[in-house]
Amino acid sequence: MQALPSTERRSVADVPKAQRKSLSTLQQCLRRTAARLKALRMAYRECGISMTAMARELRLSVSRISRLIAVAEMAGRQLGARGKT
Repeated sequence: MQALPSTERRSVADVPKAQRKSLSTLQQCLRRTAARLKALRMAYRECGISMTAMARELRLSVSRISRLIAVAEMAGRQLGARGKT
């Protein structure tokens, strides 16, 4: 049996993606930020909530959720680009 690496040497890749995510609900993500688009992006990217689950909860189509997340990501990239000039 191999010894487990110390916590300092353990990389993010050692932990499965599903276990790295916090178990937040969509409503918790929506409460954390005032911007709805940012909350949807955070719920999808950071909390691991599927677009299907978000669509069901918000009574929107999956396509609409996908477009909203894409808009939020574009806005985030544009803000990041402004800071580099």
